[in-house]
Amino acid sequence: MSNLTNILEQRLSALNSEFDSVKTERAQLRKEFYVDESLPADQAKRAGEQHQRQVKDLTKKADELADDLADVSKRLADQQDREATEIRAGQITAGAGSSFTSGGGASHYRTSAGGVRVPNVQVLREEPVYREDDAMTGQTSFFADTAAARRGDWAAAERLHRNNAVMGLNQRALSTTAGAGGQFAPPAWLVQEWIKLARPARVTADLLTKYALPYGVSSINLPSVLTGTTEAVQSTQNTTVSETSMTTTSVTSGITTVAGKQIVSQQLLDQSGIPFDQIILGDLAADYSKQLDLQIVAGSGVSGQLKGLTTSGMGTAVTWTQASPVVAAAAVATSFQAQCTKVAAAIANTRFAPATHLVMSPERWGWITEAVDTNGRPLVPPASSGGTLNAFGSAGEPTAQGMAGTFAGLPVYVDPALTVASGNEFALIMRAADVWLWESELFATSFDAPYADSLGVRFRCHAYSALVNRYAASVQAMTGTGLAKVTLG
Repeated sequence: MSNLTNILEQRLSALNSEFDSVKTERAQLRKEFYVDESLPADQAKRAGEQHQRQVKDLTKKADELADDLADVSKRLADQQDREATEIRAGQITAGAGSSFTSGGGASHYRTSAGGVRVPNVQVLREEPVYREDDAMTGQTSFFADTAAARRGDWAAAERLHRNNAVMGLNQRALSTTAGAGGQFAPPAWLVQEWIKLARPARVTADLLTKYALPYGVSSINLPSVLTGTTEAVQSTQNTTVSETSMTTTSVTSGITTVAGKQIVSQQLLDQSGIPFDQIILGDLAADYSKQLDLQIVAGSGVSGQLKGLTTSGMGTAVTWTQASPVVAAAAVATSFQAQCTKVAAAIANTRFAPATHLVMSPERWGWITEAVDTNGRPLVPPASSGGTLNAFGSAGEPTAQGMAGTFAGLPVYVDPALTVASGNEFALIMRAADVWLWESELFATSFDAPYADSLGVRFRCHAYSALVNRYAASVQAMTGTGLAKVTLG
């Protein structure tokens, strides 16, 4: 049973309850009314007229509720007929991989609140509404449907609703009236295509603790204990024990919007054999991932931006000043490995929990893996070589972004968002679970009215996010001349 059916059945039940209540109130009013004969004639007349108005108002309300009941009952019956048709279609194609099974009880049918007898089945697997090859074969298209639904195409609107259900999102208001529409979740196969584009991934973003951004909020605020209570040994009996008042503060993030748009001609949507669903949404979504990761790494915290992990005030700044840095050496001042170990220890000493991730640019990781000792052996050999005994770390499979290996006892992730054209880089040593990222789903919307004269359609993707670091010590942003941009080879 779909979300729409649930909503209609709940509405029908509420209307029935209200209708019965109004009828009962009207009957009671008629039964209990009488005119006191001792009243003057004019007062008796007014009392009678007031009673008649009350009965008339209740009758009018009952008639309106009856009309609403008829309308909702018809809509519910139509929706249940559509569901029953889809169920029968699923049962017919059971040999090809059924998405349904019987309810398992003695009865294989149920009667809905609208009086419609439908099969009692359990949905095991929802088939995708939009498939990757549909646009190539001239069938349904996600973006074409978003535009068509705004022009009043009921079939397109219904497919978008079913797609939202398959994607596991709550239904949003959608009208089939031309010019009105809702926001829809992109189909799963489009989401899978995003990572295939030649764009940076959201490496750092995906290391953090992630939550769905609540609707209707303009900021995220977390209460925080600034200074705590104290305990101390009582020197002697009956003497005053330690008392220190707790003080509190809060950590806050505004809501950041990352958005992009693309205008496409109606002719391309109608006539082109190219799957524009993949091209438009794939590119917008890939750049959204890139921009979100850049915000998390280096957002300024002003002009609508998130405050990034390398921005002052978000974590703890660590400056490594060294004109001749090396990957590892006995001299702590020149050794990147020693600096990373020292910073990780600072997290443990202050946060009282271990660091979990070391994030750096791909070039910085290349600088580490190309380093060799006096005998030409790599300081950080590939893990597959088996030569990691007494090594400072190990390198995994070659990668441009994501998990790359280990160094200084920490998992290493390389993120292109930390690459700089010149100057000093940042390396992030952090306890990633302490950084919380709230993110909405990525909304895809179409608009054709602004470009009706030129037969154009605007497609837009946008999402909202907020970022909070719960403990300043959990993010150590190391920079300085010791991390000046490297030249490999």
